[in-house]
Amino acid sequence: MWSTIRTAFMDWLTSFELSQLGDWMMAQTPTPSPTPRSSDLELLRSQIEFLKTSNAQLSDSFTKFLESMKFALTFLSILGGVAVAIVGFLVGQNALEAKKNIREARENFREETRITTQRIQQQFEYQLAAQVRDMVEREVNSVRRVLDRERIIGSAIVDYYLPSNDSEPIEEKLLRERGFQEVRFWNRGTLKTLPNSQFADVVVLDLINSQVFPPQVTQQEKEAIVESYIKQLKPLLSPYSALVFYVKGGRIDIIDHSGLKYYIPANATVALIGAVSDSAYVAYGQKQLRN
Repeated sequence: MWSTIRTAFMDWLTSFELSQLGDWMMAQTPTPSPTPRSSDLELLRSQIEFLKTSNAQLSDSFTKFLESMKFALTFLSILGGVAVAIVGFLVGQNALEAKKNIREARENFREETRITTQRIQQQFEYQLAAQVRDMVEREVNSVRRVLDRERIIGSAIVDYYLPSNDSEPIEEKLLRERGFQEVRFWNRGTLKTLPNSQFADVVVLDLINSQVFPPQVTQQEKEAIVESYIKQLKPLLSPYSALVFYVKGGRIDIIDHSGLKYYIPANATVALIGAVSDSAYVAYGQKQLRN
């Protein structure tokens, strides 16, 4: 842009003839007398020289101004390039540093996530193992208690006494299936062969299948019949024997006043199986205390 201005200005100065300037000035000067004076000619010559000098100085000043502007623009361009380069370098460095920081942050996050996940997994496995251990321990203890009860059942001897001459009833056979070590059957005829004249762990007095009560028996008569059998069996009980009364017809008061230590009534088959099993636990506990 500056070179274009300079060229146009120099072309204008070149096309402007000094003779034309003289003519113009002569035209502006009042018309003298036909014969000019020497003083006027000198004045005109000095004005022409002044204009020529001024024109040269103006052209030189304008040239220097253009060179200065060109240098300034060049310097500013170089300075701008350096600034852009510096900014680009700093931005590049910051970008690299940012990428590095992001990469390190990702790696740290992955590591923290791995450690946290591992800790959670270990804690979960520990808690799960503890819960499983507790559950297994409870189940083992439950099974152990069941096995202990069954072991007690398997070590108990049951004497089933039917105070008549009849054969074994169904209840005696069910007790055999229950898993007792031994179920010995006695009736009126075989009771005298009882070993050592002493019953074992549990004694069942069957007053249902023996039909010892008359059809229209009164409560007083029932009490008397039961008392007679208690007196018959009591000397045959061992110190740890439990007596199970298998009898129907409601409460019999003489049982609670018989002086027996371990006894229980039962009025049905299911109740009889349970009562004999519970009595086996009592007898086992008494034997352990005595030993």
